[in-house]
Amino acid sequence: MNTSTTSAITQPESGGRAATTDRIHTPQTATTHYVSEFTLAAKTGSAADAFEIATRFLFSWIKTKSKLPGYAVREERHGGDAGAPEAWAVHLRHREPTSDYRRFWYVDVSLLRRETSFDVRVSVSHGLDFGFVGWTPEPPEPSAPNFICDWLGHAALTLRSGQFPIAALTSPPPKIATKNKDRIGAMIVPPESADQLARLIFDPNRGLPVLVVNGDVNPVTFPLNPNKLQQLLFGTCYVVWVPTAHGWGEAWRTHFPVGFGCTTNTVRLYQPGAKRDSAHDSVRHRFFSDDEIMAHGGAAAFVGMIRDGLTRRLLAPRPGRVATCEDVLALSAAAGFAAQRLKLTSKEEELAFYETEYQQLLEKHRSSDQLLQELDSELARTKSELEALRPHAEDLAAELEKTKSAAVPVFNHNDLLLRFFKNEASVVDQLLALQALYPDALHLLPAALVSAEDAVGFEQPEVLREMLLQLVTDFRQCLLDGKGTQEGVRIFGRKAFTTRESDNLSSKGRNARTFSYKGQHVFMEQHLKIGVKDSEAHCLRVHFHWDSPSRKIVIGHCGKHLPL
Repeated sequence: MNTSTTSAITQPESGGRAATTDRIHTPQTATTHYVSEFTLAAKTGSAADAFEIATRFLFSWIKTKSKLPGYAVREERHGGDAGAPEAWAVHLRHREPTSDYRRFWYVDVSLLRRETSFDVRVSVSHGLDFGFVGWTPEPPEPSAPNFICDWLGHAALTLRSGQFPIAALTSPPPKIATKNKDRIGAMIVPPESADQLARLIFDPNRGLPVLVVNGDVNPVTFPLNPNKLQQLLFGTCYVVWVPTAHGWGEAWRTHFPVGFGCTTNTVRLYQPGAKRDSAHDSVRHRFFSDDEIMAHGGAAAFVGMIRDGLTRRLLAPRPGRVATCEDVLALSAAAGFAAQRLKLTSKEEELAFYETEYQQLLEKHRSSDQLLQELDSELARTKSELEALRPHAEDLAAELEKTKSAAVPVFNHNDLLLRFFKNEASVVDQLLALQALYPDALHLLPAALVSAEDAVGFEQPEVLREMLLQLVTDFRQCLLDGKGTQEGVRIFGRKAFTTRESDNLSSKGRNARTFSYKGQHVFMEQHLKIGVKDSEAHCLRVHFHWDSPSRKIVIGHCGKHLPL
């Protein structure tokens, strides 16, 4: 077998910009965003045919990334015959193109050749650049890279874990906006196929967990969408949907031992290795009730918990699995070392061989030490800059505490609600009453209460009350249903609702509409309007923001007309 290795920063054969560095480093603080392991094989033809098809799609995907800032790609191959390498890995890096947060993305793809297939490992990570100081933005939801979906949809390729195909059997509904929506969805299993589900769960060769969702999507009582779950967990586990309307009660009792079932509006995660006689082993088939899911933050928190657990499982050491370019280099170096040693015919040759290997390892160690020193210097400089900014951050924190203490008055809860419903509440009292009545729908920023304190001369509390109630009920429900903000015009009227400010807004006006929320600066130009700006007694503006992940209306200003 040929044990030659290519080691270089390359560009895809189909084109793209060449990288300019000879190494790409993933920082130790990078966060794993997506990780998956599976087997890739040809439905017809040889493993070399599968490799050729897979790499063509991968290089096409790399080409789309080559125009991004900070683009660099590295490729390593080791040995192999019949046109396909024994081991092959690609490491891609690029900067996030749509923001100034200096976040880098790192993608590792590796294939390790077997007799008739390839073991594949894909991981996606992200981390901030060295020296960046600022708020960390929320990362996007994990999803499978497009080249995996191209493999999944190709007629000549098959993706599987153990003996089972990874390809899902159904497509999600059109309302789910995702690049993979036409290819990835949960497997819907009717009761008459319960025996097949049982074989999948208890098969000793199964490599991926099985997540069974028993229930129909309801935004209040059971807000888990199985198709959305499969999109986020693709390549990490199978998601099986058991709709309640199909009547699974008898099927569970017939095909599953006691303790393995899944009642209405519940979820059960079956890990690989589940056995019929291990009903007491809750770790192997963890059960989650609807009450437990809702008590711990609902659908978003549940998905995050499942994803984090499955990611930890895949990040554990996997003997024999190539994962990075360095792994391929190590594999090739070991094979080359063994091949060269077999050629030695005397003790003198053996001694000279080991001496050469020792000098090469020593030189590599010196290079690593130099790189480590450079990184240590960069880290020390960053820490110094951070320490210089610390006094300013402490001043801002102290100022924020003053604002909070000045903005939140002490009040009697019952008297507050009574004044609210009798239209006798001040602007501040109205906000506090709404917060008490709709804690899951409304979040008040300190700036909103400060601005409301200044609106003591406002004389239309009944108008404000009705608008605020519509904001946290009818308008919020439209947003939860996936409807656009244009629904605000229908609910409040064209004169009372505005989605954006004037195009000629000054920097002062923009700053007045920008509020600190979850460590970020949020520009709130969407607002409700009462009256004209020349009348403080009859004029008031409510600037707000829709926080989709927490499903809340966030009010940043409730008071006088802000400067333009």
